[in-house]
Amino acid sequence: MLAELGADVLDDWTARFVAQFAAPCAQRLALERDGRTEHVLFDVDAETWAAALRGGATVRRP
Repeated sequence: MLAELGADVLDDWTARFVAQFAAPCAQRLALERDGRTEHVLFDVDAETWAAALRGGATVRRP
């Protein structure tokens, strides 16, 4: 089963706490760009990042 969640789910403290177990070295940053919020997640151990916007997401890995 696949659940679709928006990036705003991480606005909730409980969701962030649970997500931290899955990616303990991840850091979250919220940026305001062009009148909307972009959520960026960095995983320093995996050297990856993901950016989530309403309507789409981008994931980068070296």
